[in-house]
Amino acid sequence: MSERYEDSTLPQDMVIRSFRISKNLLEELEKFAAKKNISANRLLNNILERYCKLLFYADYYGFVGFSKVTFKEFLNKIPEDSLVMIARDTVAVVLKDVALMRGWSINLQSFCNVVKNYMCEFYRWAQYEETTTGKKGILLTHEFGNKWSLFLKECLSATYQEFVGKQPEISSSPTSVILFL
Repeated sequence: MSERYEDSTLPQDMVIRSFRISKNLLEELEKFAAKKNISANRLLNNILERYCKLLFYADYYGFVGFSKVTFKEFLNKIPEDSLVMIARDTVAVVLKDVALMRGWSINLQSFCNVVKNYMCEFYRWAQYEETTTGKKGILLTHEFGNKWSLFLKECLSATYQEFVGKQPEISSSPTSVILFL
């Protein structure tokens, strides 16, 4: 599992750098790496990448996480018109701010990046898939029902308008939302 590179075999985007780490933290890192069947070095790179791409911005914007059970309870208690307002008034603006903080241009590619990296990978609001059958699109699937599909549909629509400047072609079902690019 150990990754060792000679200077000539080191991937071009890698640098050799040493850091001090507590013994207890190293033991935890090695334990989790073994569970994932990867090297401690690879796991540490994954952790640092997640922090730099996602967690820094989560801390900056004050994000709060919930368990699925708690989230479902919140979702069931919120009226649909309130979900639509939240999606339109806050989510698109925050995602645009995140893109700008990352130094991304406000365009279709950045829209796809924030949907995939933030809405899906970080927030875990849905699973992301790019569709290529027929029209090219983004398919988000989830397990939270009609109200969540409504919320995601409004998030995607408002965010697309912020990034691309036009109304998207979008449809939904109780477990998915698809936006055609």
